[in-house]
Amino acid sequence: MCGRFTQSKEPAKIAKRFKVDSVALEEFKKSYNIPPSSKVPVVVPTEKRRRLESAAWGLKRMGASDHQPAG
Repeated sequence: MCGRFTQSKEPAKIAKRFKVDSVALEEFKKSYNIPPSSKVPVVVPTEKRRRLESAAWGLKRMGASDHQPAG
């Protein structure tokens, strides 16, 4: 899997840049070391708009379950 990446832009700047209509982020913190499985802001298309929301970043192995251990 690829390495890590940085996220230094505030959600308001991301929303403005991508003309987002709604923001539904669970949590946001700037980070210069984001590992796989971290929650990151993503722009998601809806029917006629765009929404900024949180999603887990990374790749999922073929055959892996959706179950995540409690932690």
